[in-house]
Amino acid sequence: MKIFIYLPNWLGDAIMAAGAINALIKKFPNAKITFYGSFIACEIYKNLGEIIVEKKGERLKQIKNLKQEFDLGISFKASISSKVLLFMLKAKKKFYFNANKSDNTHQVLKYFNLLKELNLDDNLNTQIPYKKLKTKKLLGIAAGAKYGAAKCYEPSYFAQIASTFKDHKIILFGTKNESDICNIIEEELKKYNIKAINLCGKTDIKKLCLAVSSLDYLLANDSGIMHLGASYNVNVLAFFGPTNIYQTYPYCKNGKLFSLKLPCSPCAKRVCPLKHHKCMKDLIPEIVLKELR
Repeated sequence: MKIFIYLPNWLGDAIMAAGAINALIKKFPNAKITFYGSFIACEIYKNLGEIIVEKKGERLKQIKNLKQEFDLGISFKASISSKVLLFMLKAKKKFYFNANKSDNTHQVLKYFNLLKELNLDDNLNTQIPYKKLKTKKLLGIAAGAKYGAAKCYEPSYFAQIASTFKDHKIILFGTKNESDICNIIEEELKKYNIKAINLCGKTDIKKLCLAVSSLDYLLANDSGIMHLGASYNVNVLAFFGPTNIYQTYPYCKNGKLFSLKLPCSPCAKRVCPLKHHKCMKDLIPEIVLKELR
């Protein structure tokens, strides 16, 4: 059995595909899998098979160079280019993901339902293929979101909420581009006499997985790191504003979602089109802490 999987671009989406991929491996344990997609997505699954990092401008050439014929060709990416590439792929059976934005089914289940006719085990295992490292009394903050500023909770709010977890050491996560946000939170925490461990821009995927899997709690926006925490069933406290709470909430037993559910939400915009960002700014720490108590 040979399987070709075209992964989603975004870290969060790639993580949410884990349920379907794990079920596929359980069904076909001896299958040889080729993963194709962005560098970050391929890094998640590199321990499970061959990886081919997608090169812009060379996609057609990369697919043509695949001499083998696959039994299954699967695209978890919904785009015209992925549809063309899947059409060109030599595969006996093909599955193309159609992103229906009006369907409020969670993305994890959408990916799984794509392969419904294969009769996969629906007892979903959504953990990505990196071992979990469990310690105690660690709280993580993931204050960025690559999609855009509209997804981001206020840095001072993160610090205020985190400061109430008196017995926990605090770790800050993010990319190099999110260093400014992490630095602001680090300075805000100093007002509470808390010294944080700032890992912003200092982790590769493996180190990020180890660090996030070791957390007791994770405070996060709707982001890739939030989905990573959910994959490891960390106690995720997620703050939602412009995105659909039904499609991308933290898919785990220990997830807690906070949203004001304003009439203007979900707008799905990268920057607040009304220029007030009330969906996040009005979700003050007092509301969150009261609900947590």
